[in-house]
Amino acid sequence: MWRWRVRRGLLALAGVMALTGAAVLTGTVVLTGTAVPAVAEVTSLAVSPATVQAGQETPLTFTFTAPTPPPAQYLTVTLPMQGWTFVPPTQSDLTCQAGCELGSSSTQISVSMRLDLATTFTLVVQATPPDSAGSASFTATGVFRDLSTPLAATAPPVIVTCPADGLGSMSVNRPTVPEDTATTLTFTYTAGSCGLGPGGTVGVAVPDGWTPAGQVTVSTGNLAPGTPVSFSYGPAQASITGSATFSAWQSSSAGPQQALAPSPVVTVTPFGPASGPASGPAGGPGSSATPQPGSAGTVTVTPSRVTASRPSTLRFTYTAGTEGLAPSGEITVDVPAGWTAPAVGSVSASSGQLTISSRRITVTGVTLRPGQQLIITYRAKAAPGTAGATTFATSQRPDGTATLTALARSPVVTVALTQVAPGHPGSWLLVLLAVTGLVLVAGAAGLAAFRRLRRAGHGAAGGNVRAVPHTGPPPSVTVRNTGHRPALTVRIEPRASGTVTTIDIEPHDGGTVTAIEEMQP
Repeated sequence: MWRWRVRRGLLALAGVMALTGAAVLTGTVVLTGTAVPAVAEVTSLAVSPATVQAGQETPLTFTFTAPTPPPAQYLTVTLPMQGWTFVPPTQSDLTCQAGCELGSSSTQISVSMRLDLATTFTLVVQATPPDSAGSASFTATGVFRDLSTPLAATAPPVIVTCPADGLGSMSVNRPTVPEDTATTLTFTYTAGSCGLGPGGTVGVAVPDGWTPAGQVTVSTGNLAPGTPVSFSYGPAQASITGSATFSAWQSSSAGPQQALAPSPVVTVTPFGPASGPASGPAGGPGSSATPQPGSAGTVTVTPSRVTASRPSTLRFTYTAGTEGLAPSGEITVDVPAGWTAPAVGSVSASSGQLTISSRRITVTGVTLRPGQQLIITYRAKAAPGTAGATTFATSQRPDGTATLTALARSPVVTVALTQVAPGHPGSWLLVLLAVTGLVLVAGAAGLAAFRRLRRAGHGAAGGNVRAVPHTGPPPSVTVRNTGHRPALTVRIEPRASGTVTTIDIEPHDGGTVTAIEEMQP
C-alpha cells in the first residue's frame, strides 16, 4: 500500500512538472501524449545596409534569429528576392554555428537549420536593386518540420536611391525678378531616368534675403521617368540684389534627401526710378523712352490708319509708368469685334510670356523700369470691312498684388474706306480724286489756280502716272507742290482688268482733300 501511494505521488509530481514545462514552452498543450506548439513569438530578421543605390550591386547582409525555445528541431527559412538580381550564395557566405544548409533558386534563397545546434545565422548576398527609386521589404518565412504553423519575420525596409545620373531636374519660371516686389515663383521638377519611388518628395530651400524663409516641399508619390510636377512659392519678395540659388532636392519614401544639380538660380535686380532714359524695348538696345507722368503706363499703336478688309500689322508699344512693371504684373490688349481674332502665330511680344484668351492678348513675366518699353505685334488677316475708328482697350497691373486696371487712354485705329470692284464681267471702276492744295502766295499778286494733269496724249502740259498692281499692304504716294505750279489735280484711271481697292489720302501743310468715287460700266 505504501509503495502504491509513493508511486501515485510521483506521478502527480510529474504531472505538475509537465504543466509547468508547457507554460515555459509558450503555450504547449499536452493531449494524449502529443505536443502541439503555438506560434513562436521571438523571431527576427535584419538586413544591412539600410540604403542602396538603384542599379548598383551591393552586398546585403541578412541576420535571422529563430524563436527560443524552438517548437521543433528542424526549420527551413526562405528569403524571397523578387525584383533584385543576385549572385547565388555559397556555403562560405553563410555563417552558422552548426547544422545549417544553404539552397537557392533564381527568385529566392533558403537556409535549413537544426535548432538544437544553432538558432541564428548570417548570410551575405551580392545583390543588385531595381533601376528605379523606392523601398524594398524582405520577409523571411519559416516552416518547422512536422508542424503546420509557419512563422514570418519582416526586416525594416531597404531604401533604394537614385544615382547622380538618374536624378531629376528642377527649373523655375522666372529667372529674373525685381527686389522688394511681391513675386510668385513656379518650380517644375521632372523625374530623371531613375524616376521617384513611392512616398516621393521634392523641394527647394529658400535662400537668405527672401521672405518667407524655410523650405518649399511637395509630395509627389511614385513618378515614372520624365514625369513633371510643378509647385509654387509666394507671394514672396527678396530684399537682397544679386543671384539667389534655390537648392533643390528629391527623396523617396524614408530615404535621404538627394541634391539636384544644377539648382535653379533667380537674379534679383534693383527696382526703382531710372536715373535717365531707359534703353530699347524691354530694356534692349536700339531705342529710348522717356518716363511717362503718373504711375500707370501708356500704349500707342502704329500705324494708326489701315485699309478696310485688307491685312494689317499693328504694333502696340507699352511704356512703363513710374511704377514700372514686375514679372508678376501683366499687360493686356483686347482686340475689338470686327477684327480678326488673335491666335497663336499671329501675335508676338518683344519679351515675356504671351497668352491668348478669346480676344484678349496678355503678356506677363517682364521686368520694366520706368520708361522702358514692351512691343506687342498683332497681325490681322483682315481689318473690319466698314470705315470708322476702333479702340483697342488696354489694361495693366504693375505687379501680382495690384488690380488689373484699364489705362486712361487706349490706342485708336482708323479704318479707311474700301471699294470692291463689281463681280460681273466687263465692269470696271473709275475713281476720280480731286486734290485741292493750299494756294501759295507768290509776291503781292499771288493767285490760286488749278491745272489739269492728264494722261499721256491728252496734252503736253500733263504728267503721266502709271499704276502698277502690288501684293501686300498698299504703298503710299506723296504729291508735293514744287513751287512751279500753284496747285495739282490727280486723276487715276485703272486698266479695264485692274481693280482699285484702296484710297488713302493724307493731306499735308493744312491742305484739303476731296475724294470722289464713281462707278462706270
